[in-house]
Amino acid sequence: MHIDQSSLEGNLQVIQKIMREVLKLPEDWFDDDRRIIVGGDMLTIARVRGLQNVLGLDESRFLQFLWVEPAMQLFHLQMNLCSKILRAHYGNITTPGSMAFNIARLNRKRLKSDKPCYYTAVEFLRNIYEAMVVRVWEVELGVDKLDEIETHLSTEHSEDSMRTFLQEHVEGIVDKYLVSKPTLVTTFANANVNAALFIRDMTIFIELCDSIKKGDVGRIEEVLKIVTIMFQSGTTRNYGIELLRLNYAIHHVWSEQRKNAIFSSWLVNNRGEKDAWIPADLYQEHNNLLTKTIHSAKGSNMSWETMAGSVSTNIRMFSKIASKMDSQYETPDNSSFHSVVSAETDVQNILLSLRAYGILGKDPRPGGLDVPLVDDLVDLLGRLSSTFFD
Repeated sequence: MHIDQSSLEGNLQVIQKIMREVLKLPEDWFDDDRRIIVGGDMLTIARVRGLQNVLGLDESRFLQFLWVEPAMQLFHLQMNLCSKILRAHYGNITTPGSMAFNIARLNRKRLKSDKPCYYTAVEFLRNIYEAMVVRVWEVELGVDKLDEIETHLSTEHSEDSMRTFLQEHVEGIVDKYLVSKPTLVTTFANANVNAALFIRDMTIFIELCDSIKKGDVGRIEEVLKIVTIMFQSGTTRNYGIELLRLNYAIHHVWSEQRKNAIFSSWLVNNRGEKDAWIPADLYQEHNNLLTKTIHSAKGSNMSWETMAGSVSTNIRMFSKIASKMDSQYETPDNSSFHSVVSAETDVQNILLSLRAYGILGKDPRPGGLDVPLVDDLVDLLGRLSSTFFD
């Protein structure tokens, strides 16, 4: 739509155009207690709430926007949580174990603390996380390298006792490392505290991503509670407030039917495969990118009517045709913008650094590397937020 969506008036025009011209719904259709979910990023949701406040005195229910159910979307939440974790643990290039130190060590680009490339950041943070988890297992099992663990276990344990042995260590690791910052400070050096908090924060992020991928809305609902606490600080207070509204609606306002409807609108599985769910707003972003690609190839002589009526509505078909043409004629990929780096190389590189600086090492005494402590994203307002969820 050739409409400026950055203002309240622009959002009003977009929503009304969809209802009146695309869906062709008469205004009296909205007189019953019907609701339509309107999803979007944080700015869109804020604009819609602003419209509801401004239009509250209009006569008809349609013009009052009482039928609009604004719902924040999961992909934009993933992006902001990823950026928040990167910023919280960014540190300094001279601080071993910090993200800035590892960015320089791995020679990463597009990973500035203010506006990182999301896919680059996720790939980078997951590799750092895996290296730290491997390091924890090495230390807790008393081996120099993870490769030695299988030999170590198979010589001393049967398959059943090995499973029990590992489970006991998992529980011990959780009790030792995935705890609050005050508890960590009493037993670990600062660099170890920061590493443990990073493991904890990334575990939460990975849980959110995995529950989305599997389409498990029950797990999404549970992890949203702790994610809400994590957003109650710094430059993400708007997301924190919106997440509080969301959790309050889930637990105290929405009926079970409305909650299920909104949860169902969050995810898309257009491939029909197991564990292939993606957020609905990510699917929309893919469509936007494909549409912009077609538009840039065609040029500015394409009318907005053609774009809306012919291109955007068939964009997935055009994408499939382009893909088949590429495979049939074996055309090479003309971009490596999102090329995947070797995760194994990253993990081994970071492991060498962790071992060299004694990060996540066995020595439990405070001291060690003189590095500043990072913020505890979960504990900042944990005590206040726990009363809300109770």
